[in-house]
Amino acid sequence: MARHLQMPSWFNTSFKVLLFASIAMLCACSDDGNPEDGYLVIDESTIEIGNEGGSVTRYVSSNTQWNARSDHYWIHVSPSQGTGNTNISISVDANPNNTRREGYV
Repeated sequence: MARHLQMPSWFNTSFKVLLFASIAMLCACSDDGNPEDGYLVIDESTIEIGNEGGSVTRYVSSNTQWNARSDHYWIHVSPSQGTGNTNISISVDANPNNTRREGYV
């Protein structure tokens, strides 16, 4: 479930990218068809990047396969899939309109 933060009016010239533990997670199933206990934890769920764009690295801790994708063309995630623990890079293109943008991974 997405959570929205109330930001001050000066924040309108930058944007935020919300990164949630809702990265699509493919949990392995046991032979009887019941999901095994899978987990996925991200070291920080909200990031803020200014209008100039940039990138951040976040650590994903997981015991299962996972996929990550963004909801906007200006947000890039690498790698976009994996199994287990790894660092992911989230990069955001510069904002030419100088308006607030919000996106989800």
